[in-house]
Amino acid sequence: MFPDVAEFLALSELQHEEIRRILNRSFSALEELDRQRRQTDQQRTEHRRFLLEAARRQALEVLSPQQRARWATLVGPEENGAAPAPP
Repeated sequence: MFPDVAEFLALSELQHEEIRRILNRSFSALEELDRQRRQTDQQRTEHRRFLLEAARRQALEVLSPQQRARWATLVGPEENGAAPAPP
């Protein structure tokens, strides 16, 4: 996570580590997806969207309600989970 964002959200060290783990797992899954050639480009794009959405939701679960509110000021309410996001 970018240092300015982590500071803005006032992440604890535990939260920072958990989000780092989520991001690392997601990046690994995305790299594996890019290596696979069994899917069409459209299928890979949909799968990539699914992986990124799952990581976003997992990271939001790590944040407190106050931190999620601060996050929403950066990205807007739809990206904060306040409204359903596309798959």
